[in-house]
Amino acid sequence: SLNTAAQSICVANIENGSTEICLTAGATKTFSNSTASGAVVNWLSSGDGTFNNPSLANPTYTPGPQDITNGYVFIYLDVYNDDPFAPCSVLPVATILLSTLKVSPATQTICSGTQIGRITLSGIPSGITYNWTRNNTTSVTGIANSGTSSTDIRGTLTNNSTAPVTVTFTLTPISCAGTPILATVLVNPRPNAVRTPGSQTICSGATMTPITLTGGVSGTTYNWTTNNIGTITGIATSGSGDISGALTNTTVLPVTATFTITPTANSCVGTAVTATTLVNPTPNAVATPSSQTICSGATITAITLNGAVIGTTYNWTRDNTASVTGIAASGSGNIIGALTNTTTAPVTVTFIITPTANGCPGASITATVIVNPTPNAVATPSSQTICSGATITAITLNGAVIGTTYNWTR
Repeated sequence: SLNTAAQSICVANIENGSTEICLTAGATKTFSNSTASGAVVNWLSSGDGTFNNPSLANPTYTPGPQDITNGYVFIYLDVYNDDPFAPCSVLPVATILLSTLKVSPATQTICSGTQIGRITLSGIPSGITYNWTRNNTTSVTGIANSGTSSTDIRGTLTNNSTAPVTVTFTLTPISCAGTPILATVLVNPRPNAVRTPGSQTICSGATMTPITLTGGVSGTTYNWTTNNIGTITGIATSGSGDISGALTNTTVLPVTATFTITPTANSCVGTAVTATTLVNPTPNAVATPSSQTICSGATITAITLNGAVIGTTYNWTRDNTASVTGIAASGSGNIIGALTNTTTAPVTVTFIITPTANGCPGASITATVIVNPTPNAVATPSSQTICSGATITAITLNGAVIGTTYNWTR
């Protein structure tokens, strides 16, 4: 022991007056809040442990094998003064309780909104209890801010942020001085998914507006699937990331393709969202009859227009509007009316018909009407006088329309 100048007052205090100190078996105890003042300072042990320097006010004690077997050891702080003129002596004692204390699990990772693995303490010295507190009580909710070791730590933790948060449970012994034990829970946030646009309408065969997928949690992946596999083609049935491509409706009715998007981050699955694309079918047109021939001024056989897609409108235009009159240059629906050829040669009138349904145009078709001109006849001479039995001047017949035949009676 270390002899110092004689003092009339001896002061000795172990860890702020603690009488019990908790220590995990195999660990060392470094005193940090002890006071020792006197001529002689000497730390003593009832067991087989050792002090690194027993004359220090705050030495380090290493428990021996017998200490650990016993589960405890008495520690004495002997401070005294042998001076007969100013003697003093103090000998506080504290018990170091050695335990096989263990927290399980010491670390774990969960997804927000799920139950933690139950945190248990084992090897607690008899008569000793632990209080616990936790941090990040604002960003992570669901388990109380504090409790005691009389019950395990359990419950659900919800991460209210968009980043992983580590919740540290600090378990501190009460009724004995000891080093707190820590248990940590990494709470990963639940990712979200935002799809832009959420809905759209296209014509069959068109490229849709790319569906951009974003969210608040960094590193999120977005996996998606789609329905209506048999009626809509052009995009895979599943994929990851933004959704783009052309969609073809193989039916005659509007079909909605629904994309179900599931966000995942840090192995945590978020709530799925949907994006829809309404794919309108391509209309067709059938003209009946598709061709006919009439005489100038006659009424055409009505050209009936129909198709497979309900609600289709049929807009049409025609050519040769100068040489053939009688029906408008454009219109909608079935085509009817009389056509007059103002020339002396046959003229083919072509109607171009374009079907449209739900704002989507289909392939144009044609229907034709040949309008033959009305022939005329000119007789030369148109009148004459002869004597009976004489030969008439030949009456020559002609007209403006090539190929005209002239039949006559008298």
